[in-house]
Order: sequence, then structure tokens, then C-alpha cells
Amino acid sequence: MKPTKFLIIDSEPITRSFIRGIILDSMPKSDVEEVPNLKQGKLKFEQDRFGMVLLSWDMPDSDEDEILAWMKEAAATKKGPILMVTSKEAKEYVVKAIQNGAAGYMIKPFTHGKLVATIKDAIQKHRKLSKPQIKTAGNAAADAKSTIDFQARLHIGENTLNSHQVMDINGGGVIITVASKKFTAPVLTPVKIDILNKERCEIEKLQGFVYLIQAVENRPQSEFVKVALRVTDADKEKRALLTNLARSVKA
Repeated sequence: MKPTKFLIIDSEPITRSFIRGIILDSMPKSDVEEVPNLKQGKLKFEQDRFGMVLLSWDMPDSDEDEILAWMKEAAATKKGPILMVTSKEAKEYVVKAIQNGAAGYMIKPFTHGKLVATIKDAIQKHRKLSKPQIKTAGNAAADAKSTIDFQARLHIGENTLNSHQVMDINGGGVIITVASKKFTAPVLTPVKIDILNKERCEIEKLQGFVYLIQAVENRPQSEFVKVALRVTDADKEKRALLTNLARSVKA
């Protein structure tokens, strides 16, 4: 993973030091800045560009609404992903964080390996979701560069929905675009995913959930949304097939 610039916003010195140590151990050339409260974090964020922000929800000087409001505003700038670091583990907090722009959610206490994996995953997804928007028919050649030759079919409850495009396939999941009017499932909704190559089904009913939803265009009437699907399926054969498809896409 390439070195980047990190901003840690956390009121606990021990936690900031622990996170800094993990980042520098895994990415020695990275630049890490840290602040003890949201006020200083806002100022740093406005003055500089960071590849990732690690934001604590457990800061005594800021309430929940203030933290979520700033995170949503910061995420909209698309400067870099925001990873929520918190002791709050209830599902409602995960949903709130992701709905307000968090690219990942890390529950304290965490291990060295878990934090590094979550950071890499969040940065990778941010880069994929920040690719150029869907273009007009006159730019079909440009569109083809940001899509791959697969389709996805989602099973959500009793409903079935076909993707408009598949943007990426990786070992952890799939990123697709779908018509915004047809996709009404919220974040964390369980799904089953079929991945098709032309008419052939490569993987059938791969279990996962909706991880992230983002408008393709920067307007409320966006015709399509990008949907990141995280795979949770324990079937080793299906996971191996997904890994092989991901390798073929990147070949």
C-alpha cells in the first residue's frame, strides 16, 4: 500500500499513539498528524489534504449530532475516506456512521492487523467509488474503461434486481451501479449476489450485505447509484471463485 497522509482525531492520547504506531509500522513513509478534539480536527482538515481521517465518536467536547454532521460534510468533499473509530458497537451506530459518510467502522479495542486491513479496505473502496461518473452515450468508449465485462443480479428478500454496470470485483466484494429509482435497500441490508459473464452464471447466490451507497452524479436526481456489496459467504468454493474472478478482472 502506498504511503499517504493521515489525520487522527481522538481525545485519548493512548489511542492516538497506538493508531500512529500501527500506521507507521505498516506504512513507514506515511505522514501522520493527530489532534485531541473535533475543533482542531476541522481546522486541520480545512488547511490540508489527507488521504484518510480516523475519527473518534467518543470525544467529550463534541456530541453525536455535531460529529455526524461534520463527517457528512467532510465526506462530501471526497478528499479521502473517513474511518470511524469508536467503542460503540451497536448496529444503530454503524448504520448512522455509514449513512453519514463513513467509509469504515472500527470498534475499540482492535488489533494491529484488523486496523491495517480496515484502512486498506476503506482507501481501496474510496478510490473505486471516486472514479469518473457514468458518461453520456457519446462517450461510450470512456465508459468502457471504468467498467468490466460482468453483470450482477441481486436477490433482496423476494425481489430481484439487475445491475446497470459492474465497476469492480475484488476478493471482498463487488461494486456496481444500479438505477436509483429501483434500488431502495438501506445500508446493511442482507443480499445474495449472482455474478454473470454474458449469459453464464459464474457465481450464484453469494451471501453479503449492502456496505455503501453513493450517488453517481452530484445532484439529488442522479439516475444511478453506486452500491458497494461486502461478501460474507462462508462457502470456501464460492470465495475461491470470487478471488479467481477478481484476478481475471485485474489481469
